[in-house]
Amino acid sequence: MNLNVPILTPTTSALTNYIIDFGFSDSGTILSTVNATATATVAATNYAATYYSQSSYPSLSINNTLSVYFMYVNTGNQPWFDDSSLSSATWRNAMPTHLATDNALNRNSAFDDGWPDPDRPDTTFSAVYNSDGVTLASNQHEVMPGQIVKFSFNVSPASWVSPGVYPEYFQPIIEGVSGGGIAYIGTSQNITVVPPTYIDSYYAQSNYPTLTHGQQASAWFEYQNNGNQTWYDDSSVGSAPAGTDPVHLATDNALNRNSAFDDGWPDPDRPDTTFSAVYNSDGVTLASNQHEVMPGQIVKFSFNVSPASWVSPGVYNEGFVPVVEGAPVGTLNDPGTVQTITVH
Repeated sequence: MNLNVPILTPTTSALTNYIIDFGFSDSGTILSTVNATATATVAATNYAATYYSQSSYPSLSINNTLSVYFMYVNTGNQPWFDDSSLSSATWRNAMPTHLATDNALNRNSAFDDGWPDPDRPDTTFSAVYNSDGVTLASNQHEVMPGQIVKFSFNVSPASWVSPGVYPEYFQPIIEGVSGGGIAYIGTSQNITVVPPTYIDSYYAQSNYPTLTHGQQASAWFEYQNNGNQTWYDDSSVGSAPAGTDPVHLATDNALNRNSAFDDGWPDPDRPDTTFSAVYNSDGVTLASNQHEVMPGQIVKFSFNVSPASWVSPGVYNEGFVPVVEGAPVGTLNDPGTVQTITVH
């Protein structure tokens, strides 16, 4: 007869042989003739990891966010648990495995973007693979020896970070174990921070209007965001990164002049302060967010024009330009966009 008996090993710091005595009873009466022993070898706890792969090094500017990842192989003899699985762990003295900042260990990062803590980019596993690195493991929140874990997180430079290249080091650790439990691996994301650029280019506009006094016409311009910063209007700037200024349509030639064709504008020098439409780079498909213009997307500014009563008949070239409010000279380049308005 074969009997399978589960055992729970004690904690140990060195290889140890244990003699386990088994006794059998029949309704409380010990049957000494079938007593048995077994030898169990308990290996020391070993938390170890090796580098497997990672995402490409990111390049971004202030207020930009990119997703990065690291993958590591569990080469020790202990399973790893994340914050989602720790409460159901059957392992004695189970402790969570997190991704931590390194060099120095547990330092606060200048690239924290919604991390659980400034020194913990990820505390739950993004994916767990079998040893082939392709097949997903049956349990996505436990990493058995030989399996591979993926940690994913976002990076974004703090507002005070200067342009440059920053090697940011990261390391899986076992919380509660001295020094993190896992030997230094030296994995890093070399993050390039580039200067913020606000660049626009002309995309399309409405036909030139012809008006008489008392008449009103609708006009619009479309511009493409060719820089590396997202544009926000008055509806979205409140949820933008700290220090972000809104993008408005302003009068031009001269910049910020009061227009004689203001017709219900937010200000006489600001025809539009909220985006009328935002399109993807094809200029046709509406973007998922109609109040943020990502790099490559196209924004539409719409407004009404009507000549003031004192405007004489003639042809007037009314210049307009997108501007970043609060930035020196509007920051955005001048595409030379004009509405040529004929007044009869």
